[in-house]
Amino acid sequence: MDRKQEEIQNLLAQAEQDLSQDPKLYERKLFRYSLLGYTIILAITFVLFGLVAGSVWLAFSSSMFLLLLFKKKLFIPLFIMTWVLFKSVFIRWPKPEGVIITRDHSPELFNMIDELQCNLQAPHIHQVIVTPEFNAAVAQTPRFLAFGFMHNTLILGFELLLSLTVEEVKSVIAHELAHLSGNHSKFRGWIYRARESWQNMMFNLDQHNGWTTAPIRKFFNWYSPRFSAYSFALARLNEYEADNVAGEQSSNEIAASALLKLHAYSNFIQDKYWTPFSQSILELPEPHTLPFAGLVKFMEQTEVSAAEANSAITFAKKVTTTNQDTHPCLSERLAALKGENVEFSPTEGSAAKQLFAEQIDDVTAMLDAQWSMFSLDSWKQEHEFIQEEKKEHEGLKDKDINELSKNELWKLSYLQERFESGNDVIKLYQAFNELYPNDAHGQFALGRTMLEQQDDQGLQFLENASEKDELLEPSSKVAYAYLIDNDRIEEANIWLEKMHNLEGIYREASMERHSISSKDTIEATNLPEEELAAIVHQIKASKKVKSAWVAQKKVNNFSDSHVLIFAVKAKRGFNLSANLPEEIISSLEIESDKTVFVLTKVNDRQLFKTVIATGKQVI
Repeated sequence: MDRKQEEIQNLLAQAEQDLSQDPKLYERKLFRYSLLGYTIILAITFVLFGLVAGSVWLAFSSSMFLLLLFKKKLFIPLFIMTWVLFKSVFIRWPKPEGVIITRDHSPELFNMIDELQCNLQAPHIHQVIVTPEFNAAVAQTPRFLAFGFMHNTLILGFELLLSLTVEEVKSVIAHELAHLSGNHSKFRGWIYRARESWQNMMFNLDQHNGWTTAPIRKFFNWYSPRFSAYSFALARLNEYEADNVAGEQSSNEIAASALLKLHAYSNFIQDKYWTPFSQSILELPEPHTLPFAGLVKFMEQTEVSAAEANSAITFAKKVTTTNQDTHPCLSERLAALKGENVEFSPTEGSAAKQLFAEQIDDVTAMLDAQWSMFSLDSWKQEHEFIQEEKKEHEGLKDKDINELSKNELWKLSYLQERFESGNDVIKLYQAFNELYPNDAHGQFALGRTMLEQQDDQGLQFLENASEKDELLEPSSKVAYAYLIDNDRIEEANIWLEKMHNLEGIYREASMERHSISSKDTIEATNLPEEELAAIVHQIKASKKVKSAWVAQKKVNNFSDSHVLIFAVKAKRGFNLSANLPEEIISSLEIESDKTVFVLTKVNDRQLFKTVIATGKQVI
């Protein structure tokens, strides 16, 4: 654990201690933490308007100042500073997307929302959307700056509406509105909204990671994780309070039943509907029926068995609460609701059917229209590709395994698993690992398939595979699910901790790849020659490039994902082409595990020299 992670963990522990020993002191500390962020936002805004207003006033009141602005070109740094501040504060906040539901679609649903808003003194819901996911949430989108004039969107997952009763959906909506409620602690509701706002701010700043947002991004990269850590204890307490509100607005039994169904039906729909639907692409150029119309019919005709439901619920109850998620685990939430003895019972009469009534076909059609717009063409293309793979599979099966190259053996193993499965899959992956024992992807595939057969030796292969950065997350997920299913909770939590640590690693890795400078450690690239040649070939296609050298930036996270730096010299006549690096970058097709920077001497003379001295000439 590095120093930053250790500091965050210490803040988490301190917050838990402060909240339990002296809640008022904790709230005062948290209030001061909150004010710091708001103060920075307001300060940036005042500086922005102050610079603009002051400069305009001086320019009109003093002809000397106006002359100085233009003669000394002082307006250039002034413009740059103003633009930086403007971009930092006035960020566009995208609203969540989905099928927009109006009161005409479901008067009963909107009456329910109105009743809950009134009971909980919650802010007005401006928009209700239905999304494909098994989820529910309230998203707040600032209309001005980072926190002003919120637009509130209630998000309801279609799968959730098909799986719960009307009363259970009411308890879920009550839970979400309780986070924004003024009926309980206004301070806690404010902190909940502040956490969401800071997280949204961090996300948006990451999407606008150019030099214009660098100053504010640097502050929030320091501030946001620390605020989240110290407010974590209160955020978790808010989840319990929201569950209690859900119980008050329906009943504790109904709220507990909804929690059980969230786990039972999400697994059921995924395994019994979406997996076969996705597999049908192997045979069908397009689906027999559109996915959400098919889902409605499936839910009408198929009932989840008690054994399937209880298996999913039992699995969920084994999961323990960690300091990585504000949501407590299922067993603790049920205990807080005094719902440990509530048993799962299948839904008779889904909320979707009752709330939408005759309008359900219209809602389903809108969801299917969105799916068709974004996914139908890719389905057809994927189906054509699969038919080619089937032919390739048949050709590889006819060859002696000892005559296959590494790529051919890997492809045969993968295609065998995709099209035929059975014990031959493990035998092929074992053969691949015997021939190529240092291949992490081969170890992951073998470990995963062995665990599917309940062979404990697969864990060691996953342990080996997880040493490769890009395989840490999938290895952890597979191992965790296997261990939880076999009641090996302590071992499972070790893998869970690995997954939770990834969030910080991903953020640091992203920051490392945001930019390059002469202060970075530059080294000769160790990218395989064939992969490097593919990129060089694309750069050569530019008629403006005379010569090029390549090196790489040394990074601490995901070092297998190379950060390449190309120093290029332009041909005569193109030396003043300031946008040459951008032209080259925009023309490149680069694999997602690589980051490529291109620079000329004009961009950074010192870094340009370092790349030439450290790297090698490729053009």
